[in-house]
Amino acid sequence: MASHLALGAQPGDEQAVTVLIQAVGELSPTSATAAADLGLRVLDLTGPGDRRRPHLVATTVGLLGWAARVGEARALGEGYLLDHPQPAVLEAEIQRGMRRAWVRTTHAPYPAPLPRHLITDATVPGPLRAELIALEQIGAIREDPADSVEHALREAAGLLVAETGNEASLGLLHGARVAFAQEHGRLLEALALAESGPWPTKPEPPAPGAGLGRRPGRGPARPRRCGRRRCRGARDAGA
Repeated sequence: MASHLALGAQPGDEQAVTVLIQAVGELSPTSATAAADLGLRVLDLTGPGDRRRPHLVATTVGLLGWAARVGEARALGEGYLLDHPQPAVLEAEIQRGMRRAWVRTTHAPYPAPLPRHLITDATVPGPLRAELIALEQIGAIREDPADSVEHALREAAGLLVAETGNEASLGLLHGARVAFAQEHGRLLEALALAESGPWPTKPEPPAPGAGLGRRPGRGPARPRRCGRRRCRGARDAGA
């Protein structure tokens, strides 16, 4: 039914919009590409003044990110934020979707710096801030100083230490740490990290600029054991 509505519905068709939004939610856990297509269609059917539009944009950009459709994610997300400034939480969700798509298709840094207020704003949930830091550092691994990347990843871990039920955030941070260890030739550490989660740490509030790869910090904890599985890069570990 959703596919028929997506093809035949006209702008303003509230029944079609309701059904398609429900279909997006049902498809997103198993097929990000199909869900993203429906999300784009919902945006076609809703007007620019629709109160649901900011959340629909954030959801659709997130799905495009999971589908690694970087061009569409950036065009939608950056274009929307340029003309429609959003509260920090929604802006952070849109930035996460764009940057997830980016790291799934390239190893270069994202073309635009991560807005600093998204890392320091307490209204943005800790796991979301941690994911933004991890995504930023995945791109910075090959270009920024090792100690600044390592410090940023430690701060991301600090944002997650008191949280539970955030497997996606943990997986993304884990992947960033494995990629960082590999890039710097620390293969035993990378092997150990392949079977561990974020290192234990106490939460510390991010300072201005935290997560942006500009402050040195301490080295990682010594790995407790070496795993037998081959370590994988960030793209295979939840990016």
